[in-house]
Amino acid sequence: MTRTQARRCENPRRPFPVFQSLENCAALISNDWKFPAARRPALRRAVAVRAIRRSFFLAAWLAAATAARALGPHEIALLVNANSPASREIANCYAKMRGVPVQNILWLDLPADFGGATSSISTQQFMRLVWAPATNLIAQRGLGDHLLAWVYSAGFPAAVEYSKNVSIHGMTFVRGRLPPPDDIDKARYASQLFRGPAAPGGPQGPSLSMEQFAVMFATNMPLPAMTLGHVSPRGLPVPEILDSLRYSARADATRPDAAVNFVLSSDVRSTCRAWEVPGTADELKKLGVKALVTSNMPDRKQQLIGLQVGAADITKMLDVKLQPGSMAEHLTSFGADFSSDGQSKITLWIKAGAAGTAGTVIEPYALWPKFPHARFFAHYAAGCTMLESFVQSLASPLETFLLGDPLARPYGTAHPITLVCLADDDDAISGTAEFLAAEPNGFAPRDMTFIYLLDGRAWLAAGTGSRAKIDVSKLDDGWHELRAVGYSGGAVRQQTFATKYFGVRNHDRSVKISAAGGIKPDEAGFAELKLEATGGPEHFEIIAQGRVIGEGTSSVMKVNLGPVGPGPVWLQAAARYEKGGSAWSRPQIVEIKPPPR
Repeated sequence: MTRTQARRCENPRRPFPVFQSLENCAALISNDWKFPAARRPALRRAVAVRAIRRSFFLAAWLAAATAARALGPHEIALLVNANSPASREIANCYAKMRGVPVQNILWLDLPADFGGATSSISTQQFMRLVWAPATNLIAQRGLGDHLLAWVYSAGFPAAVEYSKNVSIHGMTFVRGRLPPPDDIDKARYASQLFRGPAAPGGPQGPSLSMEQFAVMFATNMPLPAMTLGHVSPRGLPVPEILDSLRYSARADATRPDAAVNFVLSSDVRSTCRAWEVPGTADELKKLGVKALVTSNMPDRKQQLIGLQVGAADITKMLDVKLQPGSMAEHLTSFGADFSSDGQSKITLWIKAGAAGTAGTVIEPYALWPKFPHARFFAHYAAGCTMLESFVQSLASPLETFLLGDPLARPYGTAHPITLVCLADDDDAISGTAEFLAAEPNGFAPRDMTFIYLLDGRAWLAAGTGSRAKIDVSKLDDGWHELRAVGYSGGAVRQQTFATKYFGVRNHDRSVKISAAGGIKPDEAGFAELKLEATGGPEHFEIIAQGRVIGEGTSSVMKVNLGPVGPGPVWLQAAARYEKGGSAWSRPQIVEIKPPPR
């Protein structure tokens, strides 16, 4: 991504073009969206070169070798409602589960009932309480050059009030600059990321990963978004949401032997997009995924990775066998309007085992562009993540609410790597540190290019290979994190990452959290921490999940972890010195138990 893209996040007034018709979108698909194979290496190098940024210290999750694919965890901003216990717990667990860097967790000071039964806010509230603080945090942390999507935890509204409501994801997609209401209502707004076709036999583009869109669109890139869980009275309890996210993660890179079932009927909810099915079924067959086209609900013994129906009531359909990583949706008017009790809500699909689903927050009419195109499943089978598949299959997405695991990806290949420090002593480095990204067998990965993130900010070593050298002379003493992200080729680029902590000793300063037997918060969430430091610091800070939760001059501090948890919480201490500079303790994960449900 470019330096201009980073500035775009800081300047919400920057113009944002809107395509006014699906015909324009179709022309774009057939002409400008071709991605010649000969240009891919040059584009990948351009992405890496443009990722050079100044270093910034805030360490991330403790992890060894971890695999990710397509849209990666370092490319999402995870938004948390700091006043919602459900939002905090789901975000904490998801960040650990998926390896989201702690720098990417954005805590927003919102009303505790922001995602309640009414589930809507004004456009002014969105810009003031969500957009402005989130983009400010992104700019302050230097994340704008590699974030490609926003992921909302629970505790956020589904809808934003406009002439007719739009979804919070639609508002995010256009970066708060909505087109005329009539264009939204009649589905004349057309997404730049839609890959077609917009009519039977019309042009369509190949499936792509989000990073490839960022290369092509530069400053014109929309901002896709998705929500992890909805906990209003018509939503689900936190344990069920967390179980669903864990169930989804099980499917990654498993290439399940399961089918996609398209159920066609005379209901207008079905007939309005029946034309999409034959071409998609053929495409799925070529990708090695079975497609079932039926007029009845599937056999209860059939293993399904996808289910697309058109029905207002799905309560009799929920005993189907949805496999981990599946997507199911039913194209109805009020599937994501959680303020009404009419028609089945999309949360029922999550309860039934789906990893993702979609619905509208307002009466959409029987307009197919507002719902996932059947070709969603072709993008998914080609190796895209859940969120990437949604954004490429939604022609006019501004009223659509996406729910579930955005990083779910059952198809594709796993390519795990590990990151090792080649220094003799990796906890007291001075001068230059050298790192090697390697396969588990010790060999350097072939046909992969790399970018590196140092303490959460994009940073590039001398070249884009599997070896990285860092001059640590300008880094603070203490512990830092390096994340290597490897990209392989292909139409849908595969992605893998590994992280490594290393210690720096430039000024003989250090700090550590001393807690015999581990850190154990009491029932109220308070924990007493003892800090051991060298170099005579004048001030200490305790940081949890990227937020300062305690500070003072004493080496013994009592901090309240309650407002950060429950769930796995990242904890670190910082020692500040009179003449400038800091020392950082090695981060550790503390498991905060949830209160009684």
